[in-house]
Amino acid sequence: MLDCPYVNLLHVAGRLDTDTEGLLLLSNDGQFIHQTISPKREKEKEYEVWLRSPISAEECESLRQGVKLDDGYLTKPAKIEHIEEKKILLTITEGKYHQVKRMLQAVGNEVIYLKRLRIGAWTLDGLEKGEWKLINIDG
Repeated sequence: MLDCPYVNLLHVAGRLDTDTEGLLLLSNDGQFIHQTISPKREKEKEYEVWLRSPISAEECESLRQGVKLDDGYLTKPAKIEHIEEKKILLTITEGKYHQVKRMLQAVGNEVIYLKRLRIGAWTLDGLEKGEWKLINIDG
């Protein structure tokens, strides 16, 4: 997976489902990871979402208001940018189990492809699938 001699010392900020791709932050600094994924920090997570059906204005508005998931949890409002008929950018500040997929299911749609583009200020910044880069967070 990751060709790094220190891989066993790394902590992961968040997780991705096996059928999801995109940004993962790994660090040997547990405090950095905690600050990045703590729900209290409300770090934005931005996703590229491809949908089974064209998204309607009503579905977008529901997501912007927050939707009730299948377990009764009411999500915080999401930001949505309509890219194409079946493609959106969705930004959330939570990280519940399968949240993006469950949010779209709650409004009557289905995710067919999901890619995390950003966590807070950290982005993929042109990295291709499987690529990684070393970043110094101290400056």
